[in-house]
Amino acid sequence: MDTNRTMSPSSRLKPCITAFRADRLLFLCMAVLSCAVVWPIWSVEFLPLLDIPQHLATIGVMHHYDDALFDHSAYFTVDTTSTQYLLYYIACDLLADVFGVENANRCFISLYAVLLPLSVLYCLAAWGRMRSAALLAYPLVFNKFLFYGFVNFVFAFPFLFLGLGMMRRMLDRMHSDRTASVWRYEAGLALCGLVVFFSHLQVFLVYFGALGLVLLLDWPGPKAYMRRMLHLIPSLSFFGVWLLMTDGLAGGDAWSETVSKRYASMQDADWESGWNTLTRFSERLLSVYRDGPDELITMALAFGILALLVIRGAGKGTNGPPRDLRDYAPEVLTLFVFLFYCFAPMSYKWVWPINWRFAPMFVLLLLLWGDGEPHRYIRHALTMAFAILAAWSLSVHVTHFDAFDQEAQEITPILETLERGSRVYGLIYDPSSQVLDGPAFLHFVQYHQIRKGGVSVYSFAEAPQSPIRFRSRQDGGPPPTPLPSEWKAHEFRFNTDARYYNYFLVRGGAYVARKARFPREEVREVAHSGAWRLYKYER
Repeated sequence: MDTNRTMSPSSRLKPCITAFRADRLLFLCMAVLSCAVVWPIWSVEFLPLLDIPQHLATIGVMHHYDDALFDHSAYFTVDTTSTQYLLYYIACDLLADVFGVENANRCFISLYAVLLPLSVLYCLAAWGRMRSAALLAYPLVFNKFLFYGFVNFVFAFPFLFLGLGMMRRMLDRMHSDRTASVWRYEAGLALCGLVVFFSHLQVFLVYFGALGLVLLLDWPGPKAYMRRMLHLIPSLSFFGVWLLMTDGLAGGDAWSETVSKRYASMQDADWESGWNTLTRFSERLLSVYRDGPDELITMALAFGILALLVIRGAGKGTNGPPRDLRDYAPEVLTLFVFLFYCFAPMSYKWVWPINWRFAPMFVLLLLLWGDGEPHRYIRHALTMAFAILAAWSLSVHVTHFDAFDQEAQEITPILETLERGSRVYGLIYDPSSQVLDGPAFLHFVQYHQIRKGGVSVYSFAEAPQSPIRFRSRQDGGPPPTPLPSEWKAHEFRFNTDARYYNYFLVRGGAYVARKARFPREEVREVAHSGAWRLYKYER
């Protein structure tokens, strides 16, 4: 008999209630921190996430495409077959009906921020590991790749861990009762596979390999192995279609003819030195703020993981049942991910960085190494220590998000001056922030397009993986930009292509009008706020 069909709703909740009663302190900490982790995202107007303005602009084009007030259809086309990074854009497009574009993005990032620690907790419980380690996932929510604005990429993390947890629970159920129905786990795994695929290809390949590895270490024979991997058919089918349609794997003339001139020359893979890969690991994990508190968070996180390794095996003794080979799957997977970090290329064509992205996955998987059952007082002490670390790390982000937002507010008067539906070209001589490392303001020109429509350049619409495209020059689209023009504002000169634009949004630089060779009688400064200047081209 299938016991799942005879279980009442209260019976299904019983394991959750039992787990809560077994460690109320942990669940209380998780509940409080799950509320706190979204606070930085909702407490500011301008998020300090590098690529977010570009993503918001893409979502805005998709959402307002037929809205004459934004006039996006005059400059863009929408092609959702050009990429598999669709979940983020389509979900935010739908959410924007209720919340607007910018708050839809906040909802999506908040979902990721809440789900990541909870998915790690679920995975820890499924593999019989120390659940308190899930608290160490909170500092890793705000990893460097979230600050890069790689929302597609980080959103796949929770579903990688949910998939690992469901796979283990499904195998446990099949081992305990060979006649048991496991369709719910298979459906859940199929859904996770689709979410991961439509979020990010790199995480999908890890997801596919991880589940295959778990089954390989629990080898049931070739036929049973294939049968237990059937849940991957939906996602692998979409993957196959993507392989047939993508231009990303083309080479030589085939690549040059299918992408914009901007990316035609980018055909090779690049590797970094092994020394850089190892010595700069912490920089690829959490290093984002100029004053260095994230380095302290990294150190505290390292001590937390070290504590998990020290107590590994504690309380389990030697009289328990022998461990199956599949019990070591998390450790084996962690080592493989670290090898990919060390030996994968740094970039391939326009995709950068590749190997760096394995850094947060590796550290998150290290949390599964906490395989111990220490005395409850030690467990509670670790829970409190991990919770304090998580709360402190979140307070650091709240403070620095607010500081960045105050710095970014300088652009508000400029955005108010810009006319709705204008064509704006960004000249970001100084993209740096006093709060963040890196070019935090590089893509801020897109806030005009996000809020007032028209078109802003440089735009991800020129990138091969974007679901939006510029119309051809003949159909009213903007002139193509050379690579990497957004990084080299000092090379800009006013020419025929520049006459396409109504405004030039400038940040930093000295004697800009002279260097850019703006004609005095046609281009004049109309607004100035902090480091920002706005020039209007009057035909």
